[in-house]
Amino acid sequence: IGAARPEPVLHSRSVVPGRLSICRRIHTQREDLPEHLQRFIATKTPWIYVVTNIEASALGNIGRGLDAVIHPAAGAGITNLPEEECVGSTFAAMASLQWQVALHTYLGEVRGDISRTYAQQIYGQLAQLPDVVEQIVSDRALITEIEAMCSELVGGNFDFVYTGYLDGVPEEQAHKAAEMIQEMFAGWHFFQFQHGKYAHMKRRTRHTLGSILGHNAPPPSWPFFNARAIKSAAEIGPRVATSFFIAHQSDKETLQNIPDYAPDYIFTYPADSITLYPFQVIIVSHLISYFWGLKKKEIAQYIEQWNQPFVDLLVGIEQDAIALPEEVRSQVSAHAHAVLEKFLHLCHTTHYFDRMEGQRRETITTALALLSGQTVEQALPYEFGGFLGGERRAIAVTCQRQAEGELDDVTYLSILKELSLELSNGEQAKQLSDRFLVDATGATLPTQLQVARPHGRERTVYESDYLAEYEGLGTFYDVEPVHPPKIAKAKKGWL
Repeated sequence: IGAARPEPVLHSRSVVPGRLSICRRIHTQREDLPEHLQRFIATKTPWIYVVTNIEASALGNIGRGLDAVIHPAAGAGITNLPEEECVGSTFAAMASLQWQVALHTYLGEVRGDISRTYAQQIYGQLAQLPDVVEQIVSDRALITEIEAMCSELVGGNFDFVYTGYLDGVPEEQAHKAAEMIQEMFAGWHFFQFQHGKYAHMKRRTRHTLGSILGHNAPPPSWPFFNARAIKSAAEIGPRVATSFFIAHQSDKETLQNIPDYAPDYIFTYPADSITLYPFQVIIVSHLISYFWGLKKKEIAQYIEQWNQPFVDLLVGIEQDAIALPEEVRSQVSAHAHAVLEKFLHLCHTTHYFDRMEGQRRETITTALALLSGQTVEQALPYEFGGFLGGERRAIAVTCQRQAEGELDDVTYLSILKELSLELSNGEQAKQLSDRFLVDATGATLPTQLQVARPHGRERTVYESDYLAEYEGLGTFYDVEPVHPPKIAKAKKGWL
């Protein structure tokens, strides 16, 4: 709620008519305030009451500096819902942006910088926001396109960057994606991004997915930046692996018909409104984050299902056992062989496991092959040629993995324990810790490990602490939206 200095009634021109009934129930009148406060109101600044977290948000600071006497307020999230643990900042960002647009429109009107007619147009567009958001999140065609991009790219991209022409918007898009998905996202103003930041973007190769760049295209009603955004497709295309545009629906065909470097994906919003433009592209980007997270979590669920039988079998043996019972070992062997086939199939037919790094993939593959107790043959087509005058061809290659000798019982159990930890998510690592790292009274055993660190150093750590913070493959791919203050704690132990 804001109050302009010449107004005798604090709320009469600072809120939309629908809110007046609420304001009229507020009994504090201007004349009831201390004299020095009345003078301050009349000569200095509007009152500004906002419940939001904009001090920590680039989006919330869009208007900072536009008026020397307006100081954005800081506070908590705007709801007390449990869901605010993961989406509270979205509520706050939307609230702060609406507040800023409405406040500066109002100030422009009372100061005579803009006409009352133009101000009413902006208020009217803001009032359409709930319907526009409902239209976006209910667009099945849009969601299908987003899901298609996620299925192709999740797990294999090098990095993910948002760009645009309004400070704070790409930063907010990247911030929410990182918070929801626990990966690195970046957001830059496009003009700033052009100067140097293209240098870290990776192109696509025959075997790698490279970098992703999402570009916010303003609507046709903002003609200069709309034209600039459409022109940028030819600049973005040669520099990145995958590009997608968030654009007004009327621009989709134009973008699709750009020769050579048309965006790979085009996600559209419905309202041709400068006022609603930032809201719409943020909502579309949050849909991308949501479905990106679902796809990534789907991969994590594959890994959890592969690993849970190993964990269950380990939890079922004695804590001090040095070997598996014969019937349990045969179960492990059969399951390891089945998991290995599925794991290798996904490695060679998708990009899901590109980011898990080569040493970890080799370790998991070798451990599964050893536990299977069989000579594992893997037939892989090797495709080559087509460059420098070479002929495009594919030849069959068979790879084999087998131990040089039969594994003894102690070695077999040790490999199983190592593999179950390497595949684990947080809950599975905790199950293993609770089984093998506590004594009969339930107290944690003080066993210690030497853990390698950079620069040739080592760190001595309690094994229970190490398992609590270990990022197994299931954790690496899992998605669990975490409120920012809890992220550090989540990295250090069981939540």
